[in-house]
Amino acid sequence: MTPKNKEKHFIVTDMEFDEEGLVLSCCIEAIMSKRTIRLNWHDLKDTRHWAQGWK
Repeated sequence: MTPKNKEKHFIVTDMEFDEEGLVLSCCIEAIMSKRTIRLNWHDLKDTRHWAQGWK
């Protein structure tokens, strides 16, 4: 929730699926810097680190 390197807004740019079509991981991209991060998609549900929407 605390921006680092002025990176505050991200979009999901890629998703990795298993054989059954379940999401394994995703890749997010910072809007300002274009830096990409691959992470477990469950991590995006952790409200201590991420908030959905443009606030």
